[in-house]
Amino acid sequence: MAPLVHLVRRLALLAVTVALLAACGSGVSRSGGSTPAPNPSPTPTPSPTFGLNQRVTVSGLQFPTALPQPTPLQTVAAFPNISFSEPVFITHAGDGGNRLFVVEKAGTIRVFANNAAVANSGVFLNISAQVLSDGEQGLLGLAFDPDYATNGFFYVYYSVG
Repeated sequence: MAPLVHLVRRLALLAVTVALLAACGSGVSRSGGSTPAPNPSPTPTPSPTFGLNQRVTVSGLQFPTALPQPTPLQTVAAFPNISFSEPVFITHAGDGGNRLFVVEKAGTIRVFANNAAVANSGVFLNISAQVLSDGEQGLLGLAFDPDYATNGFFYVYYSVG
């Protein structure tokens, strides 16, 4: 009797599968080849009386007749008594000290007092032996830890040479 139960179950499963496949048909009508009637085209609506067909005059708007001449730019050295070699970034430590740090592309970070009359800068970090500074590569970034005043941590971004 067990083989008969299995046979009935298999036939029932086969019938359900065939019914599902038939329900998922292509949707094409097989009614003898007649074509369905075309949908009537929508009635055209009249064109609006504004837009590109009619312009609105703006009376209070005046355009300049000529472009203003730019004033010549003049650069001013913020720290005229010191110089840097390929500086790429300037920042402060955020520790309350009045110092600035300049990142030089070749691998040096210089530190100096934030004073226009400053005459010299010192080396804060020199990793030029580890930095590849060709093209767009080099020592490119410096970030101080938010707790730098207590932990002394800072982070650099550079191309390894």
